[in-house]
Formats: sequence, C-alpha cells, structure tokens
Amino acid sequence: MTKPQGLKLSEAAKLCGISADTLQLLIADELLPQAVRSPRGHAYLPATDVPTWEHCRQLVLRQRDRHLQRATDLIARVEVELEAIRNDITEAREHPAEPLGVDLLAATSYATYGNTGLLHG
Repeated sequence: MTKPQGLKLSEAAKLCGISADTLQLLIADELLPQAVRSPRGHAYLPATDVPTWEHCRQLVLRQRDRHLQRATDLIARVEVELEAIRNDITEAREHPAEPLGVDLLAATSYATYGNTGLLHG
C-alpha cells in the first residue's frame, strides 16, 4: 500500500498557520478539492498547493454566503407554500361543500403527525 504524495495535515498546518483540525473541516466540507486521501482515509495536501490563511478565510466566507443563500431560498419556498395554504383556506371558506385543497390537507397532515422540523421530507 503506497502513501499518497503530499503533506500530512499536521505538516501542512505548520506551513500555513491553520490548525490541522480546521484543515480537516475544510476538506470535509469539500472546500479544499486538492486534498487526496490515502487508502485508509487520511487526508494529504500537495506540497505545492497548501492553502494560505487568506485563501482559507475566503473559502469560509464563500461557504457562509452559500449557507445564507440556501436559507434565503428556503424562506422563499416556505412563503410560496404558505400562500398556497392561505389560498386553500380562502377557497374552503368560500365553497364549504367542495373538497379541501391539497396544500391545506398536506399542512394539516404535517401538523397532525407531529413533525417537528421545518420541512420534513
């Protein structure tokens, strides 16, 4: 079994001033695609491509922006779903003999079965 070419994270950490734990987190979050893994799963960084402090800082900021954008997208999705439920409630009140709308039924099912997270499934 051959060891991948590159530096152990502890060696890379000494070169760039970023802890090995932080480098491991960046690799786990797929922010350092240059990292390679040994057959046993140990991460290595190419000696010619060790990230700088500033590079890691920028990666973390971009990751933060992606999380914020996902949250914004989720809010927009929830708002659309809430509007659909409001429309079904209005329709149900205006036409009491008609079947309830699917969005209202889904929301009622969601509340009835005790789902506690915001958008299960």
